Amino acid sequence: MTITRAWALIIELESRGNTQAIGDDGRAGGLGQMWWVFRKDYWPPWAWNVLAELDYIAFRTFVRANPALNLRELYNRHYDPGSQNSTLPEEFLDSDS
Repeated sequence: MTITRAWALIIELESRGNTQAIGDDGRAGGLGQMWWVFRKDYWPPWAWNVLAELDYIAFRTFVRANPALNLRELYNRHYDPGSQNSTLPEEFLDSDS
């Protein structure tokens, strides 16, 4: 069996082709439902750079869609719900393109 065929079978079994699938209590995600510990052990260094850029794009998109939140509110609601992190400023975020 080819690696491509094996991957197709895993995708069908794990996510049914849903690129946004999240499973195993949040420990796995994506088409192949890879756990973060698997990614940490087997991803090449460049893949982490791609993930960092994708995370920034998602953050920027979220901020633009929620202009009424300041940084502290954004963090407390979406990164650490219930947190009262007083070290983050209460400034609103400006668009930097």
